[in-house]
Amino acid sequence: MSKYDVSIHTLFREKPGLLRTADFESRGIPRTYLSRLEKDGRLERIAWGVYSATATAPLLVDEMYVLQLNHNQSVFSHETALYLHGLSDRNPLNYSVTLPSGYHSQKLKTLGCKVFFVKPALLRLGYASINSPQGNPLQLYDLERTLCDIIRSRSRIDSQIFTDAVKGYVKRKDKNLPRLTEYAVQFGISKLVRQYIEVLL
Repeated sequence: MSKYDVSIHTLFREKPGLLRTADFESRGIPRTYLSRLEKDGRLERIAWGVYSATATAPLLVDEMYVLQLNHNQSVFSHETALYLHGLSDRNPLNYSVTLPSGYHSQKLKTLGCKVFFVKPALLRLGYASINSPQGNPLQLYDLERTLCDIIRSRSRIDSQIFTDAVKGYVKRKDKNLPRLTEYAVQFGISKLVRQYIEVLL
């Protein structure tokens, strides 16, 4: 038994789901041990830098969580945020994410993601978190930021999804119109947001 085996065993017990390369490094376990664990069948590579301990029960891969582990500046937005907030019943086949301007997004586009860009100063505006169906934390935008996003990008949004989302927001008991107004001002779309919302109120 190597001096790392105890640390590896403890790590598998503490984190029976997904493991990152950083989890091993934080325990002082060299990266070379990852390939050895894969070869021994004790570890399965799920995505770049993300692994599953095969000694655990079969794991349903949480694709959204894995995506954000590998692209930690990405924030789920637009159609994907609508779905996560319950404003759309269409499970997105291609995830919509927002990134800071200048971020190299080719890998995300290769994965089929719909990528939007925003000034770095506005990236965290309306930032929120929610648990995925598998219980992992995801970063997304709150209701009001999501509504502003789809209004700003309405030419890239399916018209039925757009209409249903705006109507659904107006009916929500947890809507926050002052916050929506505040976000609209920061994005310079106050008049446009009023046009869509006032008709439905």
